[in-house]
Amino acid sequence: MVGDATPNGWSLDNATPLTIGGDPNKFTWTGTLNEGEMKFSCDKQSDWNGAWFLASKNGMVPSGDIEQMLFSSPGSNPDNKWKINSAGTYTIELDQLQETVQIKKQ
Repeated sequence: MVGDATPNGWSLDNATPLTIGGDPNKFTWTGTLNEGEMKFSCDKQSDWNGAWFLASKNGMVPSGDIEQMLFSSPGSNPDNKWKINSAGTYTIELDQLQETVQIKKQ
């Protein structure tokens, strides 16, 4: 994941990784998010034209519930990002097969 809300900012070369669990389609992460924007890279293309998992609308504040994501294929639009309004510890559970994510503040 990348964005000013994430620990490593907008650096694709140093994107914050999520961990694969027992199901290869599910990824998790727990850590500190800052106030700001974020999105999930699927392939870390250095030209930023790779595939992404994006918020269903731009500036979407995570509800803490399971939410649908948009899959954006290389070079397509939109570029919707999640907006983290409150810094703190979050757990993220991303299911790429179902195209869902849960971003929950602890």
